[in-house]
Amino acid sequence: MIWNIFRKDVVQLWPLAAVVAAVHFTNAELWFVLGPFREPRGLVIIAQGFSFMALLGNLALISSLVHQEVLAGVSQDWLVRPIRRRDLLIAKLLFLLVVVHGPMLLADVVHGTAEGFVLSDALAAALSRNIFILLVFSLPMFALASITTTLVQIAAVLIAIWFALLTGIGLSILARGGGAPAFAASGIQWMTPFFWSLLAFSAAVAVIPVQYFRRATARARGIVAGAVLVAPMLSLSTWASAFSVQQRLSSNPLLAEAIAIAFNPGLGRATVETQPASSDSVLLPLRVSGLPPESFLMNDHTDIRLIRRDGTMLYRGRTTANIGYGDDLSVRTTAGGTVTTHQRIEFPIKFLELVRAQPVRLVALST
Repeated sequence: MIWNIFRKDVVQLWPLAAVVAAVHFTNAELWFVLGPFREPRGLVIIAQGFSFMALLGNLALISSLVHQEVLAGVSQDWLVRPIRRRDLLIAKLLFLLVVVHGPMLLADVVHGTAEGFVLSDALAAALSRNIFILLVFSLPMFALASITTTLVQIAAVLIAIWFALLTGIGLSILARGGGAPAFAASGIQWMTPFFWSLLAFSAAVAVIPVQYFRRATARARGIVAGAVLVAPMLSLSTWASAFSVQQRLSSNPLLAEAIAIAFNPGLGRATVETQPASSDSVLLPLRVSGLPPESFLMNDHTDIRLIRRDGTMLYRGRTTANIGYGDDLSVRTTAGGTVTTHQRIEFPIKFLELVRAQPVRLVALST
C-alpha cells in the first residue's frame, strides 16, 4: 500500500515536482556563477529571489502532497477506503524525502563539487543543509498542510502566524518602554532563530501523529496556536538569563568569565583614534582587566546614564546609535591580563553642551 500511494502521488504531482527541481538547480547555478565575491552585483538580487522561490516551491509541493488526502474534515472519499494511516504517513514522508528533498540535495552536491570541493565534503555539507531545512521548514509545513484543506488556507495561516509574532514582539517592546529586546542584534541573537526553529520542529512532531493517527484537527490546531503564543516570549527574557544559557552550552565556559572595566583617568586623551569620531563624541579612558590569553573583546552595547550632582538624570541612552556590534570599544590581547583603551560615546549635541558646562557622573552597563 505504501508503494501504491507513493506512486499515485508521483504520477499526479510530477509536473510541479519537475518545476521545483528546476528552480533548485537554477538557484545552485546562479550562486555558482556569482562565486565567493558575489559578482556581478546586479545578479545577487535575482539569485536571492530564486532562493526564496525554491522554498516557496517546496511549500507548494508539500501542500499539494498532503492535500491529495485531506485530513481536516470528513468530506474526502479516501476516508472510507481500507487505507492504514501508518502506510499513508510513511508514503507521504517517503515522497517528502525522495521527490522534495532529493533534487535539492543533488543540486547542492553538484554545486559543491563544481566549486572544487571533493565529493565527500560536498555531500556532507549538502546533507547538513537538507536535514536542517527538513526539520525546521519542511516538517512544519507538512504539519500545517495536515490541518488545512487548501494552499490558500496555508497562506492565511502563515500570515496570521507572522502577524501574531510581530504583535507579540511589539507588545514586549512597549512593555520595556520602547526599548528593543535585551539581546537584539547582539552576540547571542542566535537564540531567537534557534528557539523558533526548535518550537516549529516540536510543534510539527506533535501535530503530524495527532492528525494522521487520530485526525484530531481541533487539538492539532490548538498545538499550533500554543506554539505561536510561546514564540514571542523569548523577547521578554533578560540579557543575563540568555547569556547564562549560552555559557552553559559553551565548550569553553572559561571564556565567559567576568572581566572588569574601570575608569582610567591616568590614561589621558586618545592620541590615535581607531575609528573616526564626530564632534559629538567623547572618548572615555578605560582599563579592562581579567582578559584570558588570545582574546578579542567586542562590545554588544553599553547603556549609559549622565547624572547631575543633585541626582537628576540628564541623559540615558547607548554609546552609539547602532544596535549590535559597534566600533565604540574593541580590545585585543595576546598575553591576556589588563588592557587600556578608550570607549567612544556619542551624545546628542544638546546633551554634550550640558556635559561640558557642568560636572556630571557617568554610569555605564556594558554587555
